[in-house]
Amino acid sequence: LGFLLLGKKRNQKDYTLEELELLEAFLNQTALAISRALIYRDMSLKDRQIMQAEKMAAIGELAAGIAHEIRNPLGIITGSAETLRKHEDQKIREEMTHFILEESKRINGLITTFLDFARPKEPQLVGCDLREVLEKTLFLLSPKAHTLGVEIKKEIPQKPLQIFIDPDQMRQAFTNIGVNALEAMPHGGVLKVIATESAKGGLMIRFNDTGKGIPKEVRSKVFEPFFTTKEGGTGLGLSIAHQIITQHGGAIMMEEGEEGGSTFTITLPLVSK
Repeated sequence: LGFLLLGKKRNQKDYTLEELELLEAFLNQTALAISRALIYRDMSLKDRQIMQAEKMAAIGELAAGIAHEIRNPLGIITGSAETLRKHEDQKIREEMTHFILEESKRINGLITTFLDFARPKEPQLVGCDLREVLEKTLFLLSPKAHTLGVEIKKEIPQKPLQIFIDPDQMRQAFTNIGVNALEAMPHGGVLKVIATESAKGGLMIRFNDTGKGIPKEVRSKVFEPFFTTKEGGTGLGLSIAHQIITQHGGAIMMEEGEEGGSTFTITLPLVSK
């Protein structure tokens, strides 16, 4: 019936059967393309809605985390300020002033950590020797390790481990992982750091501690934002480390250590993806 509505050609001749069949095939393909385009549009809209919902959920989680972490130091600041206003004793006033300054610094540090997580910077890749990044990281960790009675053992090759990374970001990632390992050994232990070339042509770094370990039921959550098993922790240290390593085209995984505790294994490609 549709063909009868076509009428005649512009030269007043009728359409041939072959032309009508070709036109029918063209119309079917056009209808199919339009149908697929509409489906794609609807799917894209749904995907955008899902992404927006996930984004809002992430923002809500971030806001809740900030509120939770800042509430305690704010309470200390408020209480100290009230005490400072009521007492004239110079010693008490100095003590309360000290609390206010310390907790203010703590809040500033928390906000900096949150911003590092919420607004990650693109890595500025340069060629460097990974050994130097590791050595500086371990040097910065040594005072805390000494205080906790933790011995740091390292197995780092003598030859250079050349790689393209952002040294500052990678040092931050290693430091976060190292601090997490040290805090898992409050009564002393051993932190072993091993760097090797991986079989797949990249580099592999292991942080192995002899701490109490992480329960199996929560191991899958260790890189999630705000997840922590430590009192007073922000739960962002490992999340930021994971973020940095992923941005470098690498990967990080956690498993049970050989002598108890935990082992964090980082793999990095020689050239970022």
